[in-house]
Amino acid sequence: MIPELDLLQNQELWQCFNEVLFPLLEDLLSPDPFLRDPMGAEETRLRASSLLGKLFLQSLKKLCVRDDFTFLWLRVLDFINKYMHAEQSSVLVCTCLYPYGTNLPCRPSKCLRT
Repeated sequence: MIPELDLLQNQELWQCFNEVLFPLLEDLLSPDPFLRDPMGAEETRLRASSLLGKLFLQSLKKLCVRDDFTFLWLRVLDFINKYMHAEQSSVLVCTCLYPYGTNLPCRPSKCLRT
């Protein structure tokens, strides 16, 4: 994804999650983004959740050696769950259910909402 991430130590990666990405994800769960930009807010959520997954997977080797890795992993899972169950998140549910570009038709009206 981003070659410069390889230069970061595990503490710096930890800070990227806790001081940048998690607060961003939390803010995007509030209704404010939808009030400011109803058309683009869901796309922003989708991109932010995609960034979460990519960053986590790219930095997994460095992060998994930390004693508090389980805490980070549970926070990642918590955000994925929150995003799948958030209001106005039908596109994100489709993306989470069919993440690897399968040939399944995925229209928000056809996705399962739990």
